[in-house]
Amino acid sequence: VILSGHDEFAYAQRAIELGVAEYLLKPITVRTVHQVLQKIGTQLDEERRAQGQLRQLQEQMEDSVAVLRERLLLRLLVGAISAADAIEKSVPLKLDLVARCYTVAVLKLDPGDPSDALDFAEHHKVQQLVAELVEHDPDAFLIQKDWDELVLVMKGNAPDLLDEARDVFLQSVERRLGAAGYRLIVGIGPNKSRLAELCESFVEALIALQKRAAGLPQRAISVPTHELLRLDQEAIETFLRSGDADQVEAFFDKHLRPHSEAALRSPLLKNYICVGLIAAAARVIQEWGGNATDVVPELDALEETLTTMTSVADLRRTALRILNRVLAFREAQSHHPHVRLIQQAKTHIDQ
Repeated sequence: VILSGHDEFAYAQRAIELGVAEYLLKPITVRTVHQVLQKIGTQLDEERRAQGQLRQLQEQMEDSVAVLRERLLLRLLVGAISAADAIEKSVPLKLDLVARCYTVAVLKLDPGDPSDALDFAEHHKVQQLVAELVEHDPDAFLIQKDWDELVLVMKGNAPDLLDEARDVFLQSVERRLGAAGYRLIVGIGPNKSRLAELCESFVEALIALQKRAAGLPQRAISVPTHELLRLDQEAIETFLRSGDADQVEAFFDKHLRPHSEAALRSPLLKNYICVGLIAAAARVIQEWGGNATDVVPELDALEETLTTMTSVADLRRTALRILNRVLAFREAQSHHPHVRLIQQAKTHIDQ
């Protein structure tokens, strides 16, 4: 606000150029000053509200991009998208996936003392400490697979250098976890030279982790179980290996339905429950020499499926469809020793 005794146009014009809100000519009353200040105060309040809304929109956009990035990486890991499509979709997300070699590791964050209940809030802080290590690394991606498991995907130009970078990262994670009273259990998949082979490395990393974590005691969790979405993947795999099609609905109600309502409240949580099911299915399919996308063609439209999945009934239909397709594939593999053994056992039981 400028108070002036000059009514020349040049002065007023210069004031406008400088962004002056008001150009007041003397003499001026207190009432006029009060009105001008009220007007400016209102403008400032509106600007602050607009800036707050803009920041909120930017944060929502960043969250949305983070969700889309994680979803894209998860689809790659479970073999639900081709490498060419993944690279195309990664461009608008500013996600550089092109490299000469890749490695996948699954990290389990486990408290050192099994007798202590796990504080979920503290556990989240520990996860953040790990996430900070890759925050500014364009060649490393960290995905939350479960409440206590993270998936590390790294890319590089030479296998030996990639192994070194991964080992350095894991050592840093181990140090941070050790300071927080945690221990790190890792399953590492073999290096791959093609982006399309990430699924194979992911499955082998899961198997390696399962072997390393075998026998670990169950821990008390200080958070409602509906927030954990911890799928019993071992139960899923066991069912896919030996269950029957007429048991699929009962299996869903026992092992998957308890997580359904919580999953539908969050895009990421919905990803987790679907990816947990798909990862178990992919692992079993690979044992029989199959390909996940061939056995369950709906995986090619996973993103669309997740977007349109808005109710427990939708999730149920998707899960039943995946389970039934895997069971049908298993029955078709009559030459596989494991399938023959199951059939012989069922025949013996029926007799």
